Amino acid sequence: MSGNVPLILDRVRFLLALRMSSFRHPPFVFIIVHRFQRPGTGGICAPGEEVAGIFLDHGGQLFDLKLSLSQRLVFDYLARTRLPQSASQIHAGIRAMTFYQKHAVNAPDSTSLRRRIARSSIKVHLQRIRAGIDAACRDADPSATTNRVLTSIQTCGNEVRFRLKASVRWQHPLD
Repeated sequence: MSGNVPLILDRVRFLLALRMSSFRHPPFVFIIVHRFQRPGTGGICAPGEEVAGIFLDHGGQLFDLKLSLSQRLVFDYLARTRLPQSASQIHAGIRAMTFYQKHAVNAPDSTSLRRRIARSSIKVHLQRIRAGIDAACRDADPSATTNRVLTSIQTCGNEVRFRLKASVRWQHPLD
């Protein structure tokens, strides 16, 4: 038995390395494009910017998720927080963050780019985000499975928590 310990340890190290590599190189990479950045903010996401688009990056080719503004805001929020949250928590988080309160105020016509997201609509937005992810992934790779990108976690009660499990990058193109 003691002769097998080094073999077992090697196997465990291999499995851990394999698992860790999946964290470093997730299969899905999304790019969130923000516009109307104020000069001098140094590429950091700041209140006043617009969540202009969300794209799946597959081998350097970009596929638009084709989400509405409200859905882009929910996706951006989930990408920032990374915590499993209920619909009520997502709603409260979006209402509390200055970035979403001042969404797109730097834009010339910011009133058309403002949204109030109702708590009752969060689950519908999440379903549509899933549909957008599925469509973009099918366009990129018809064999891709997306059921683990936006996950639903059932709690001990009747609450469901949602979490985005993907690599995300933010870009701020010059306006």
